Amino acid sequence: MIPDIFSQPDEEQVSVLDESTINCWGDSMTQGINGDGISYPDILEQLTGIKTNNFGIAGENTLEIMERSAEYGDQSNDIMIIEMGDNGGWDSLPELISQYQEMIETAGCDRYIIITSTDDPDDPDSIWYEPADALGITNTSYEQALVDAFGDHVFLARRYLLMNGLKLNGLKVGKSDYHRAFAGDISEQLRHVELDNTHLNGYGYTAQAIGVYAKGVELGYWPDTGVDIGLSTTEDMEGSFFTRHGFLTK
Repeated sequence: MIPDIFSQPDEEQVSVLDESTINCWGDSMTQGINGDGISYPDILEQLTGIKTNNFGIAGENTLEIMERSAEYGDQSNDIMIIEMGDNGGWDSLPELISQYQEMIETAGCDRYIIITSTDDPDDPDSIWYEPADALGITNTSYEQALVDAFGDHVFLARRYLLMNGLKLNGLKVGKSDYHRAFAGDISEQLRHVELDNTHLNGYGYTAQAIGVYAKGVELGYWPDTGVDIGLSTTEDMEGSFFTRHGFLTK
């Protein structure tokens, strides 16, 4: 059961810009596959009080997502949130970055958030495969490339879920969670691992929505409604996170 972690938005709360919407573009991760009836766009709408469109379609690659966004047209008054790449459509990180740039420029949008993949980086079946011992919350080369290209517009989803996913849902941290976090992998409590090792479950999508909400507050896209966002995604915690927060002390 997903916890009630936020209150109802104030009836008088309005969008930061009249008639703005949040447009969430992506594939099955945005659509909310395996999410127990929950998707991050649904939760995000409740957190922000802003109409949020879920434009996620399972199985689509980057080219198909870009085409749908272009056909949708002008999004200059909207907020774009993009999570794509797990289904291919690109051959190199520079190409993927250029696709993000083209999609944003075509939409005429200057308020956007890019969500990085939550796949286990050490999973050889993952398109983002990057074997590394004790990766922890250190950025993978893929994540760092996006940060270098888009700066604060990047929401480091894997890192955020690793740090906050269990706490925000009131879930107990187990021994396997410690080991997975040290390796850079999010908790299996945030997936339906009996189904696959890619999609999140309701807990995972809920935590992701809170993280996207926190990023939007940071960028000034919507008001801070006082939701507990856990640990910051921008605080410099590299190297000391696990010891300072007792993450590997049990």
